[in-house]
Amino acid sequence: MSVYALDSNIISFYLKGNSAVIKNIEKAINEEHSIVITPIGEMGNYILEEAIKVYVQERKAKRNTEDADILIAAFCLQNNSILVTDNVKHFQGIVGLHLVIWAAIT
Repeated sequence: MSVYALDSNIISFYLKGNSAVIKNIEKAINEEHSIVITPIGEMGNYILEEAIKVYVQERKAKRNTEDADILIAAFCLQNNSILVTDNVKHFQGIVGLHLVIWAAIT
């Protein structure tokens, strides 16, 4: 069973009725995978420690990844979650982070 962590842009697509996102969420649920929304405001120390590692990695790679994206990546890494996002370029260099795209290209 996989855990899919939904980025805020995926939530937005869902609320706007994006059929590809809806279909993929329904498929994940039917296959008994878990779906979570990253809890940016409620992160524990273990997430913050992982965020520091990601931050250092991103700066060494000369990428200016947004702090919120670093926290989202840290949450996913610490919880062994697959990040569902439409902003792949924000996350693609982060080592160990698994990404999927569920939104249809418009």
